[in-house]
Amino acid sequence: MMQRAWQSVKTVQFQQTVLCLLLLGGLGAYFFLAWWLRINNYVLNPENLEALHNVAVQLFLPYIGIAFGGIFGAARIVRRDADPYTFVIAATSVLLWDLLALGNVFLITFDVQAVEDVVQFSETTMPVLSMLVAGSIAYYFGAQSGGGAASRPSGQGATPGAP
Repeated sequence: MMQRAWQSVKTVQFQQTVLCLLLLGGLGAYFFLAWWLRINNYVLNPENLEALHNVAVQLFLPYIGIAFGGIFGAARIVRRDADPYTFVIAATSVLLWDLLALGNVFLITFDVQAVEDVVQFSETTMPVLSMLVAGSIAYYFGAQSGGGAASRPSGQGATPGAP
């Protein structure tokens, strides 16, 4: 049973699914946390709630877009197996990205930050930290989806329209 589970972790489909779910979970958790802050009166102004929503959209949607493009844009996944250790690094980087984004918002509950501080952090620091997820997402949803010549089985050229 353990061997079968390990074999599924080695498939590109499984790895893409986990990474996509981490991105979607991060976005959903960010929205949920923003609403929770509003309900519990940590965020009093509706415009501040809208600012938090805008931050979530700016942080997560570009990477979710890349992921969906890789999933739905590829005619098929050429490579069936992938390195599970590289996947663990990629999943950890996306999880860290989620935790940094959510932790920044959660600090509002301790009166350490205001909504303006969260917005400023997302506009200044998070773009620099985007390197955590950009490479992982581009690799797993671009190169591994059969989009490049490097992912084709040997003997198949990079001719447009070639299988």
